[in-house]
Amino acid sequence: MRGTWLGGDVIDADRIDWTDPGGHQPRSDERMLSRRRRVAATGTTGAAVVVLAVAAFAWWNPLRFVHLMTSTHDWHPSAVLAGSVVMLMFAGWLGLRSPTAVRAAFSFGMLALLAFASFAALADVAHEVATLDPGKGPSVVAVSPDSRYEIIVVYSGDLIAADTAVVRVRSRNGLLSRESTDLGCVRPANSEPAALIVTFTGPHDITVDANDGRSWQAGFDPHALRPTVTFGLPCQ
Repeated sequence: MRGTWLGGDVIDADRIDWTDPGGHQPRSDERMLSRRRRVAATGTTGAAVVVLAVAAFAWWNPLRFVHLMTSTHDWHPSAVLAGSVVMLMFAGWLGLRSPTAVRAAFSFGMLALLAFASFAALADVAHEVATLDPGKGPSVVAVSPDSRYEIIVVYSGDLIAADTAVVRVRSRNGLLSRESTDLGCVRPANSEPAALIVTFTGPHDITVDANDGRSWQAGFDPHALRPTVTFGLPCQ
């Protein structure tokens, strides 16, 4: 085509790029940068989800692993949640193209961070109250004849009365050691916590004797590590 009239000027139609009405095509380096941002956003989102999943499993601890019980006291779940929110906000900045969407993501992220900060402050107050009488333990009071299990006693704190003794069983399996739910509870008979003597009467059966003459029997399933015979429950 030799030419066409546009506003009175003759333009060579062969020189018009009919596939790009705006007349702009992104350069290869721009496309590469956009692709890298999308990859980084995907990776950051995946990392945030993994962190949340691992933290949730450690906090929930359905199998009651002893080392997870002790380690979760050293970090605060709100800190993990806040870190994951920051990662998601960064992923939104990398991956979202619309400025409105980016602002919305940051707004929701800031609201979530404020909520986590409020939760952390309340948790710290509760922790300070709990440390007024934190209790005592756990302490090992008996070991099974085959040395595979041990009985522990934890004295739960009580601001008003004497502490209640909580009896549980643990497996002795290194990093995979687990702890049962409560086998039994011994409430104080007077103003002092009960001192307990625990004796294995069988591979998975115990006798609990208190210093005031009270006595109980308890047992546990060695495979599921759950109580089969309990006493004094619930503890509270």
